[in-house]
Amino acid sequence: MGDVSITVLRARFRDRSAPDQLPPIVCKELHKIAIGYLRRDSAGQTLQPTALVHEVYLRPLAQERPAIKAAPTSSESRRI
Repeated sequence: MGDVSITVLRARFRDRSAPDQLPPIVCKELHKIAIGYLRRDSAGQTLQPTALVHEVYLRPLAQERPAIKAAPTSSESRRI
């Protein structure tokens, strides 16, 4: 299980410090993905991995925040 998943689980179990730790972890993971993507698609590419991460990470923040529904609890899942 990756750092992002572990931190999200910690947040679900009421670890109040977990949400503050999530942005740098996500940014680090996005940077790794961006490096791999740009290596594979490097023909004439001038975009740097950090710029790609900023674009991917900040664009949704600039939009109106979507409503996020909580995952159903195990008792709710059984009723479906």
